[in-house]
Amino acid sequence: MNTESPSDRQDDLIAEMVEAGRTRNEAIFGDRPFVARLSREGIPGVLDGLESYCIGLKKIRNLSIWQRYLLCLGKRGRERVAFIATKVALECAISEDMTMCSCGLRIGRAVEDQALADAFILEDKNVGSSTIKFARRYGVFQTYLMGHITRRVKEERGSKWDEWGQRARLSCGVTLLGYVQKATGAIESFSRRKPGASLRNKPTKFIRLSENTQEWREGYNKHRESLLPLYLPMVIEPTEWTGVYAGGYPRSTELPLVPFVRTHKRRWLKQASFSPEVFKAISRIQSTPFQVNRKVFDVFKWARDSGVGIGGLALGEQIPLPDWPEGELTEEYKRELCVERRTIHIHNHSLRGRHMRISRLFTVASKFVDEERIYFPHSCDFRGRIYPIPSPFFGPQGSDISRGLLKFARAKEIGDDPKWLLIHTANTWGNGVDKQSFEQRIRWVEENTVELRKVASDPVTHRMWLDADEPWQFLASCIELGEMHTTGRKFKTSIPCGMDATNSGIQILSLLARDPVCAEACNVLPSDTPKDIYGDVANLVIERLRVDASNARSFSYHWLHYGIDRGTTKKSVMCYSYGLTKFTNRQFVLDWFDDEEKESPFTVKQKPKATAYLADLIWDAMNSVVVAPAKVMNWMQDLARSQDTGVEWRTPLGFPVLHEKTRHRSQQIKTHFMGNLSYVRFNDDTDEMCPRSMGLSVVPNFVHSLDACALMMTVLRCKIEDFMMVHDCFSTHAPSCDALGIAVREAYCELFSANLLDLFNDSLNIPCVEGQPLMGDLDITRLMDSKYFVS
Repeated sequence: MNTESPSDRQDDLIAEMVEAGRTRNEAIFGDRPFVARLSREGIPGVLDGLESYCIGLKKIRNLSIWQRYLLCLGKRGRERVAFIATKVALECAISEDMTMCSCGLRIGRAVEDQALADAFILEDKNVGSSTIKFARRYGVFQTYLMGHITRRVKEERGSKWDEWGQRARLSCGVTLLGYVQKATGAIESFSRRKPGASLRNKPTKFIRLSENTQEWREGYNKHRESLLPLYLPMVIEPTEWTGVYAGGYPRSTELPLVPFVRTHKRRWLKQASFSPEVFKAISRIQSTPFQVNRKVFDVFKWARDSGVGIGGLALGEQIPLPDWPEGELTEEYKRELCVERRTIHIHNHSLRGRHMRISRLFTVASKFVDEERIYFPHSCDFRGRIYPIPSPFFGPQGSDISRGLLKFARAKEIGDDPKWLLIHTANTWGNGVDKQSFEQRIRWVEENTVELRKVASDPVTHRMWLDADEPWQFLASCIELGEMHTTGRKFKTSIPCGMDATNSGIQILSLLARDPVCAEACNVLPSDTPKDIYGDVANLVIERLRVDASNARSFSYHWLHYGIDRGTTKKSVMCYSYGLTKFTNRQFVLDWFDDEEKESPFTVKQKPKATAYLADLIWDAMNSVVVAPAKVMNWMQDLARSQDTGVEWRTPLGFPVLHEKTRHRSQQIKTHFMGNLSYVRFNDDTDEMCPRSMGLSVVPNFVHSLDACALMMTVLRCKIEDFMMVHDCFSTHAPSCDALGIAVREAYCELFSANLLDLFNDSLNIPCVEGQPLMGDLDITRLMDSKYFVS
């Protein structure tokens, strides 16, 4: 049994977070950030030295091959050579076991590879660029592969490369090494005999980092690693937020300060003013204590250890890429083979990501499975949306497995009315039941009580829970229901029961526009059964497909027989209010089609046109349903594009939001050497606004700031102790769900009682004088009677 106090264990956790961050960053980055930083500082000096050297070369008659190459380069070409020399020299000096001769040869060979690439591209731009791109794809596995492939292709094309030879490479490399040493002062030479060499042999010259540079390197890497700890949950209550850098994790000499808002605009953050209510809301959310649900964890551990691959744990195996056959191939076959290889590559990449996420989730959950209380410190993004600071793999906003593993540390007596536990069980089961009325959901649970109790008693044998839309949260609900039936009304429940908004983005836009038509479609207005805007759009698409099929329109008949449902349109409708573009909409439809397990009615060649046709129908259907909100979106986008400065507004609760998208003047030095495409990129920020980016992102930023404000107002309004919030999904104990639902509705009524379009217009540097969309006649207070507004 652990006898340490929670505060002592928290100190140990902080030390572990810092050490884990150092280990992770050292494994991933190593000395690359240090080399990149010093390279940026050294390139201008090396370039100046090269310019002076080239001026002197013009007076020499018999130049070597590498000197002629330098003379024929322009300024950008010499920048590439300066970058190559600086980067390779620093990498050699770090090893501390590199002779000056070996380093010079490496630099010379790298510069020759660049010269080879330049000559090949100059000779045939299309073939040269594609060959280098192919070599770069595999260059990380074999040094100098790019040079080998390029030489071979040139020989096949009848133009052999005139090799520089060892002498020219060494002369080039040592000369450039001297300029790097002079420009950076980071490299020094020293002499020593090689191991096993005779005393009669002269000492060999080696290179290394200078003493000052070595100290700076160690300090730089240590400082950088300490700024990137691997954040974990806490075992003591997080510090209450009182300022931009005061709250969350406790003050520590090891742990860096975590800002209240995640933004790279730190100067703006220091000047921003947040209301005390904002700090109080986040502090209340992060003060909720959780536990790992031991019974769900045991099933998770069994499934992972036994490798049965259930409940989203089926990782599968890597699929080998099919070989490219020899001989003449038809264009159709080439296209099909390319699509097949691309699909396999995406599958294998996704497989590696899933394996990593599940492994990290299990590791963190195992660490806290025996803790009586764990906490998740929270912070905000620049719009006010609330996120846990610890690793996203395990937490209240994680995957279905992650949320199924969590329960409240404080239990609450279920009482006489367990309806919200039953509704939550039906919601996590999904499969269309969660779209029915509350009464039908409760009836479904009651009719399946026997099966649910079997799952609770032995989930390994009775695997009905695997068919749920959210299997791990459904499993937790079944276990809770089983214990409730055993204990009776005195049973104390501890799992979070959630109520979710119906497309909160469109709900907010309909409230902004006071549009009763769209408000009714997304459950803002009262109704006997829940409305389904995704299904409404899907039905419109089906109607238009029938019309097109009667007119013999291409692909319409095939889509009707393939089947269109709410799943086809869900992602597009969900993202419509967040700046969805036609291009992104087409990609969503293509992703949906690829994920379907039905046989495709289209050939590989027909597939892009068929999905584009369906995407256009969905786009038109959405615009016919979301009419007034679309006008609001277009008005906001047009205004944002016309601004010559950033837009800053303040939510009704007092959270400042800065919407600023500036143009970047990007410069880069690109070079091909040592089997890789390497470059140094310089981004010069300008004060000029980017109209396209300002327009595309203003609506999602404004909408997200309002739903974050509504969440904070909800937390402050209700007198509930425990929350598990995921933006527009509100969770608490089952007996407290009614009170939480009332608080959500009251918060939205209060938030939208004022004209928030005026709030946006007043924040503009160039406000709209006329043309603001006309408001509808929606009565906001009717929202209080809508039982499916959040359900």
